[in-house]
This record gives sequence, structure tokens and C-alpha cells, in this order.
Amino acid sequence: METRLAIESNDGSQAPELHLIGPLLLDILLPAAPGPLRARHGSKVLATAEPSPADGSCTLTVPLLPVPARCSLVLEQDVGSGWAPLATLAVERPALPVHPARTPQLPRPLLVTSVGRSGSTLLMQMLAAHPDIAIDCTYPYETTEARQRFVAALESAQRASRGQWDSPFRRPGWDRLLLTTVASLVRRADEESGQWYADQHRQRTGRDQLPVFYAEKNLGPATLVREARPDGREIFLVRDPRDMICSTLAFIDKRGETGFGRQDVQTDLEYVRHRAAMARPWVLEPWLARGDTAILVRYEELVRDGAGVLARIFAHLGLDGTPGTIADIMACIAAPTDALKSHMTTATPTASIGRWRTDLPPDLREACEQEFAEFLLTFGYGSD
Repeated sequence: METRLAIESNDGSQAPELHLIGPLLLDILLPAAPGPLRARHGSKVLATAEPSPADGSCTLTVPLLPVPARCSLVLEQDVGSGWAPLATLAVERPALPVHPARTPQLPRPLLVTSVGRSGSTLLMQMLAAHPDIAIDCTYPYETTEARQRFVAALESAQRASRGQWDSPFRRPGWDRLLLTTVASLVRRADEESGQWYADQHRQRTGRDQLPVFYAEKNLGPATLVREARPDGREIFLVRDPRDMICSTLAFIDKRGETGFGRQDVQTDLEYVRHRAAMARPWVLEPWLARGDTAILVRYEELVRDGAGVLARIFAHLGLDGTPGTIADIMACIAAPTDALKSHMTTATPTASIGRWRTDLPPDLREACEQEFAEFLLTFGYGSD
């Protein structure tokens, strides 16, 4: 199958020129660009480019591997007052060949998809206590060993696409060979990640038996990982965004240093909009796209009924979720470490649920309910 492109709509000013660089890379040329161009899938920006100072043209290179095999891309131009849509492109690319792993017993990827201050550190601590899940337990459980390898594979795939396209020795069928090469790069990234986590797991637990999964927070590019490893799994973790904002601001105040994107804006009101804009491509849109093959966990349920949530997670993963195993895990996390205590902003985890009713000023509450409206509705959070 070849990659197929179609311009579904454009603003009528000028039609972009589309040039496929093999099946996985797209060059978009605008002969006369009034400002920078960018391409996005949903709200996730894939690439940006500046016009040439020589002739005003602009070439935007868009990788197609991080997006679903069939999707729409929006091309936008900066018109000075903001980004304005220029065209919508329909894209259908071939799926990566899925090859059997050379070392099938190595652990599979487990994606833990969330945004900051949603309880991901607590969830990772729980998952790490299961004997069949490998996690680097260095606080705050944010190792990116696998992510780095998958990103490197993606970058290598883009270089290979460009190199093959520019080669004078390109032969018929090179695009199929390229897909096989890219699939091998991604498979290697996964196998190296699995081996690294298996070694870590062995050192941490003293067990020779290989784990079933290795888990990372926001392992990605998620679409690529899920496509390359359909036997992997994904957990979506969400929290009432009003509590999330309270928790973040309290954490910043407690630590005396900014983070979680607060440094990017001037006011708390702007920060609410900023976090809502972050949550959309990180959690909301991925859930709408992949939720049918994943499991949803709410922070509130995790805190109130950790054992019940773990039983549901382990059933989804096909792992041992017997009462004894879960009791052992709950005992492991019963006494928080000093590092985890420093992570908390309320006396107990239960006290962090619904804190927005007393902690969130009216203007921020109104902003949350407006900016996170779809998030609140999608994940079952009411307005009271």
C-alpha cells in the first residue's frame, strides 16, 4: 500500500504543494508564506517551519510515523494575530510491518498516560510492587529509557526516508524495504528497552524470572509504540482538573520553585488555560483515539479503593491479581517514604479529593470548568 494524500479543504488563498518523501515523510511547500507554518494532528503540533528569507517560500517537513495510519492533519499559518487554518489534509499511510520479537520473553511496554499532579507517582509505586512489572523506582518514577530509544528510532526513520529519497541508487520497491527497515529500528528500540528494564528488575528484586511488562510514565511516541507492539498495554490516569490545579499550585508553593508549565505563563488564570491545552493532546485526544484498547483509572478511585483498582488493572494486563498479591502491594505502599511525603500537598491522599471546593478561588474554578469542559464531561466529573 502506498501513502495517500488529499487536500480536504483550504482557505482559497494558495494551495500547498505536497511532496511525499517515501511512505513516512511529507514535505509541504508554500511558495509565498506570510509567516511561519505548522502542521498538527488534533491539538498536537507535529512540525513548524519559518519562511525562507531569500524568496519567502516555506517548506514544512512532517513525519507521518507518530500519527495514526489514517488521519487528518491541519496546516496552519501564522498571520500575525495568531494561527489561522490554511488547509486540511487527509492522510493514509501503510502500517508498519509487525515482526515477531527476536527475544519474545522480554517484557512488553506498558504505557502510563497522564498529566502531572494526577497521581502517576502513586500509581507507579503500586505497579512497581507487582513482581511481573519492571519499573525504575528512582523517585519520582520518571525514567525515560524506553522513550529515548523510541524517539531515536523515529529520528533514524526520518533520516532513512530522506536518505533513500535523495539517493541516486534508489530502486523500485525501496519504499517497502524502508518500511521493513523502520520496523526493525522500532523493534530494536523495544527490545533494548525491555532488556534494560529486565536487568533493572533483576537487580532490584533478586528474581531471575523475567517480568511481563516494563512501564514508563508517558512512554512514547505513543501511537508508534502501540502500532509496533500491539501486545503492549496502556493505562490512562485522570484526575478532576480542579483538584489537579489546586495540587500543582500548592506543590509549587511548598517547593518554592515553579514547574509543571507554570513558568511559561504570568498568572494563575493563564495557567489554567495552559494546563487545559496540555491535557488535550496528552490525555483527552489519546483516550478518544485509543481508549477502546486501554483501561481508565481515576485518581479518586485509586485513593479510595486502591485494592479494587489494582484488581481491575491486573485483570486487564492478564497478571496475578489474587487478594494475597494485592494485599502485599498495599502493605508495601502503606508507609510513604520521605520522598513521597515531600510530593504530597495534603495531610492524607483522601484529603486531596475535592479540595477545589475550598482551595480554588472562584475565578480559577470558573476558568477550570470552562477550559476543561470536554475533559470533565468525557471522564465523568460533574460541576459540583
